[in-house]
Amino acid sequence: MQKVLELSQLRANILRQPELHFTDGEYTYVTSGKRIGHGGMGSAYLVTRWKGDEPGQVVVAKTFREEFLLTLRDDDIARRHFDHYDKLLEQLQPLHHENVLPVLLSRPIADNFILVTPLAGSSLMAVLAGQSMSARERVWLLCDALRGLEVLHGRGIVHRDFTLQNILTIGDRTVVFDFDISVSLSLLGTDQRTYNGYYQGRILGAPEFSIAPELLDDVLGDQPISPAIDVYSVGTALYALFSEESVYGSVPDLATLLVRIAMGIVHRRESRIRYQPSVPKVLWPIIETCLEREPERRYANATQVLQALEVALERLSEDESHGPTRKTLGYGVTQITSSPEQLFEARSDPSITLDEIKRMEQSVGRYGYFIAEGLGKVKGNPIYLVVPDPELVADGRFPDENHYRKIVTAIDLRGRPRAFVDTWLGKIFPILRQVRHGYMTALYKVAHDEESQLLLLFSEYVSDPRFGTDLLEHELNLEEVFGLGLLVALSIARLHNQGLAHNNVDARSLVFKGFPDNGRVVPLFLGLVAPSLDPEARGDDVRRLAALLVGLIHQGRIDALRPDLRVLVERARTDLTDISAATGGAAGPTIHVLVHLCARALGAIDPNFELVRKHGGDVSAFADLMIRHSLYNKLFMQKKPDPPPNDD
Repeated sequence: MQKVLELSQLRANILRQPELHFTDGEYTYVTSGKRIGHGGMGSAYLVTRWKGDEPGQVVVAKTFREEFLLTLRDDDIARRHFDHYDKLLEQLQPLHHENVLPVLLSRPIADNFILVTPLAGSSLMAVLAGQSMSARERVWLLCDALRGLEVLHGRGIVHRDFTLQNILTIGDRTVVFDFDISVSLSLLGTDQRTYNGYYQGRILGAPEFSIAPELLDDVLGDQPISPAIDVYSVGTALYALFSEESVYGSVPDLATLLVRIAMGIVHRRESRIRYQPSVPKVLWPIIETCLEREPERRYANATQVLQALEVALERLSEDESHGPTRKTLGYGVTQITSSPEQLFEARSDPSITLDEIKRMEQSVGRYGYFIAEGLGKVKGNPIYLVVPDPELVADGRFPDENHYRKIVTAIDLRGRPRAFVDTWLGKIFPILRQVRHGYMTALYKVAHDEESQLLLLFSEYVSDPRFGTDLLEHELNLEEVFGLGLLVALSIARLHNQGLAHNNVDARSLVFKGFPDNGRVVPLFLGLVAPSLDPEARGDDVRRLAALLVGLIHQGRIDALRPDLRVLVERARTDLTDISAATGGAAGPTIHVLVHLCARALGAIDPNFELVRKHGGDVSAFADLMIRHSLYNKLFMQKKPDPPPNDD
């Protein structure tokens, strides 16, 4: 006789096996072993649900990924968001509306958490990719889902990820689903009611669709969380109904996209949207009202958008047919043709083997990516440029909301203890999530691929980068040297404050992202492949950064100063030299000494900076203002100097 497990005895891996039974109250579930979804947070499986003599119902059971659950141990913000999600699902279970996918079960199990919902059809994105529809049909399907969003708004719930991929078809209607990052306003404490208070710098959502300016701009972030953020997503969804292009135009990487979102695509009725001919003009004012930068200038909620769309529906053609809409990648990649053998021949590091490339190809393939290029090794670990599978993106099956290229480091786990993986997933990655500052994060995701025994470190790709080594080709002024030193030291200090060392502070790891839209540059440290909890490694970070700064100081710049300033700056350079030459070990100057040293030097050079410093202003923002445009001009606008003539 088949053993039947109680829900509390159920383990997540049982869903991978067929014909196993578990119960919850009056319901019995039978597994199929068929996985139908593999997303950034979890996996979904088909199971059959029985109640007494009633016919069985095929439903979907979702559990969470190992790496997500491990982050909950030490990541207070992630744990708080998950607790909120759990309580929100309890609020949704009694909700019965034809345009909201029901929550049938949400409970903890032995080693995970299970969510059960009815089996629906394809996402609206997939439907659009495979069928030819009139403009009216497309808008009508979106309006149907908006009726579900309207119900959520009426109950004080903000969906937060209203996209074409999170709208499912059931027969001739559509339903809203996926409440992973939804917010119930009634569950928020007084310190969590604003975007800054609840998210604390974390950017959650689908970059091209459900990330709004209030998630990126500190001033807008002080506003209360409201349905207006869903309205912004409705605007991007409306545009995507008719165009395979992003509403933000062609963008080479995620950082550029987020800057454009923060700046505003529509600002006080002034629109920067370049409409494709396929987008009906009657929808333009609705899209633009949804996408206003300031939330108060948008429609207030789903009800108001619905009212506007119902009027527009009367003016949309019933007969004019639009071909399938396929969501291509914003950076222009439509297919990948390089075989492992071709990648092997083109590799930049001869120590990378064909076996490593094949193993990596299978591993990233399970996450929906292709290898585009081998980039060599960092600290002995192969690194690759990977791109999402365009077909998966086109029909809404790509398992992540972030469709941009990634740099992936592959750490071989063979011969390593299990504790190595647990440390990365349960300690290091939660720290990196906590200290992430804004959108320029060094690490996007960590994944444990058990089949290949690889730990995959996904970092955001930066297009057309410049490196710390490029600075050596230019004579920096002293404001640039100490301003850059302050910003970099503050970013490393965020790691050190959590007990973690970067452990790869090097000119080659210092990367500059240039933004042509506003002529500025942002520095960040990549190469975060072997961070360390060892105190001695933190000391090494300090010494290496001091040495990097010493190498950027030009004597001619010091000689041009007034005598009194010259003494102060020469003392700062001497201090940096002493720090860089200090012996190893955990003792010695800390990263905060470097922060103070750079701030003191900047204050001597620029009286305005000293005023900000003395009065408790934001020295980081002021330092960024001092260098953002000048470094951009040097690194991205000036021609590199010609090499000296060869006399041989």
